[in-house]
Amino acid sequence: MEYLFANTGQEADVLDFANFVFSQAHRPHDFRTLLPKVYARDDFAPLHAIATEEGRIRGMAALLPQEIRVLPGMSLSSGFVGTVGAHPYYRGQGIMQRVMDMLYQKGREMGLDVLLLGGRRHRYNYFGYERGGAEVMFTINQDCLHHALKQVEGEQVSLTPLAQAAPSDIDAAYRFYEGMPMVAYRSREEFLAVLDSVYAAPWLVKQGDAVAGYINVSGKGVITEAAIPEKLWLPVLRQWLQTHGGDVRVVLPQHEVKAISILHPVAENFTIGDSVMLNILNWPKVLETVLAFKNTWCPLRDNQVVLDVQGEGRWLLEVSQGQVSVAQTTLAPDVSLTANQAVSLLFSPLSLFKQEGRSFANWLPLPFNLPEADCF
Repeated sequence: MEYLFANTGQEADVLDFANFVFSQAHRPHDFRTLLPKVYARDDFAPLHAIATEEGRIRGMAALLPQEIRVLPGMSLSSGFVGTVGAHPYYRGQGIMQRVMDMLYQKGREMGLDVLLLGGRRHRYNYFGYERGGAEVMFTINQDCLHHALKQVEGEQVSLTPLAQAAPSDIDAAYRFYEGMPMVAYRSREEFLAVLDSVYAAPWLVKQGDAVAGYINVSGKGVITEAAIPEKLWLPVLRQWLQTHGGDVRVVLPQHEVKAISILHPVAENFTIGDSVMLNILNWPKVLETVLAFKNTWCPLRDNQVVLDVQGEGRWLLEVSQGQVSVAQTTLAPDVSLTANQAVSLLFSPLSLFKQEGRSFANWLPLPFNLPEADCF
C-alpha cells in the first residue's frame, strides 16, 4: 500500500471513491452537489491524503484549510478534516490510522492552530480529537406560533431563496455575514457555494425593500446560521412557521447570548450540546484567543490557573482587570490533563459539572463553534 497526497488531475478518481464509499455505507451520495465549496472546484484533489494499491484508491481523508475570523483582528488558522473513508474490502488494515496521521503532520507543517472534525466521538478519539463547543438547539413549533408568537408581527419581513436574489441583494447579505463572529472566511465568490453545503438552503431576509440579512436552513429543516438584527428574530420565525408549516429548530452557539435570550421564552423546548471535535495544535494561541473572545460578551472574573496539557506544555492562564494572557510557565499545575481531557474540560458544556472546572471561575465552557456551512 502506498500513502501519499493526491495530485492535481486526480479529481475524478477522488470524487468517484468518495461517492462509492459513502453511497455504500449510507445512502446515495454525490459530493459535487453535497459539498460544492470543495468538490465543485477544479483543484480539490491535493487536499486528500490517499492510500493506493496498484494505482487505485483504497482509503482517503481530506484536510480543508480555513481561516476562522473570531473577531476583527483576531483569527485562528484551522484545518477541517472530512471525507474520511476506506474501501469496505480494506477496512481493519490500519489505513485510516495512516491517512489521519498524514493530515495531522500536514497541519503541523502548515502551522495550523487547530484541526476540526465532525464525526463519531469514540472513533476519532483515537486520533486525538475530542468534542467541544457549547451550542443550544431550540424547537419552535406551531403551538409557539399560536401562543408565544401570537402578537408578533410577521408581515414586516419577507423570505426568498438567496440564490434567486439580485446580485446587489446577495452583496448586501454578504455584508451581514462579514459582521458575524467565529466564522470561517468566505470570499464573496464562494459565499453561495458555502451556504449550499450539505443540501442547505439559504434565504434572504428583507424588511420592506431593504435587505435585513439571511438565514441558512439545513436539509433537515434546522436554521444553522442567521445573520439578522436581533429585533427580527421573532418576526422571521413567525414568517417561517406561517409559510412552511410544521416545526423549525434553531441552533445557536453560546456566544449568541442575545439571540438565546430572545428565543428561550418562546421556544417549546431546548437542548444543550456540543458542536465539533477539536485537535488543538497551538494551545497557547487557541486558549488566549477564545478567552479574549469570551471576555467580549461574558466579562471574565480575575483569576489565575496553571494548566498542564500532558505532552503539549504548561501555561499560566490569567485574567486581570479585563486583560487575558496565556504564558508558558514552570509553576506547579492546578490542573493536569491529557489533550483530550483538556478539550473536554475546557470546551464541553458539561465543564460546569466537573470538579476541575471550579479552578476556572466563570471562564468555562470556552467557545468554539462554527456554522454548519463552514464544516466539512
